[in-house]
Amino acid sequence: MQMEDNQMKIFDSNRRLILKVPLSRNKTFKIGIQIAEFQCLAASISDESWMWHHRFGCLNFRSLSELKSKKMVHGLPQIEIPKQLCVECCVSKQPRNSFKKEIPIRSKRKLEVIYSDACDPFEVKSLGGNSYFVSFIDEFTRKMWVYLIKQKNEVFNIFKKFKLLSEKQSDKVIKVLRTDVGGEYNSYEFLVFCDEEGIIHEVTSPYTPQHNGVAERRNRTILNMAKNMMKGKGMPHYLWEEATSTAVYILNRCPTKRLQRYTPEEAWSEKKA
Repeated sequence: MQMEDNQMKIFDSNRRLILKVPLSRNKTFKIGIQIAEFQCLAASISDESWMWHHRFGCLNFRSLSELKSKKMVHGLPQIEIPKQLCVECCVSKQPRNSFKKEIPIRSKRKLEVIYSDACDPFEVKSLGGNSYFVSFIDEFTRKMWVYLIKQKNEVFNIFKKFKLLSEKQSDKVIKVLRTDVGGEYNSYEFLVFCDEEGIIHEVTSPYTPQHNGVAERRNRTILNMAKNMMKGKGMPHYLWEEATSTAVYILNRCPTKRLQRYTPEEAWSEKKA
């Protein structure tokens, strides 16, 4: 660095000039600040009713008229309800249509439609070292099976195990499997297996657990019953596996809305529990 002629010169290690910085009269650095360009934005609305609609944060015109008619505010003119719709209101306030509470049963026999879902991981591992459980529900009988797993990548092998067990017990075959879009159900080997076995794999849309409501609600019921048993007896959290298995055993022997005079266990095995 070298000072001369009201300039500061900066050199590299080979004494080559790389930068010149001008100095002011009192030997301080000059700073050049580029001022941003000023812009003035203005919006104009020809219809006064629309102006007040936007001023009130897109408040509906009926409420605006009520403010005027009941003299709830000062300075508000007479509001006329327009015939056209507010585009901003349609885009930002459009709700999702409600889902049907009950869906007609598609299956007429056992194993025609199977619902499955893997629960979220538990904070505490069980005595067996498991962190998840995966459930399978038969739509026709509402019979439920639950398998405890350590990782979600075990779901594929568990499904093959469940398929063999359920088909041997019922002399029927699985025709439709309905799951969410979780990676544990949509791996390449899972899809190939379903194609080879002639199983229609129905996958729900993302972020719509309502489309797989049978499995989602059943898992919630299992968790609620397991939590009640554990809290009621003051059991430690690592016994959730035992509580979950007990809850499934009980629920298979409880009445459901879909079955009028049978429990899921009786509908499946054709024997009273």
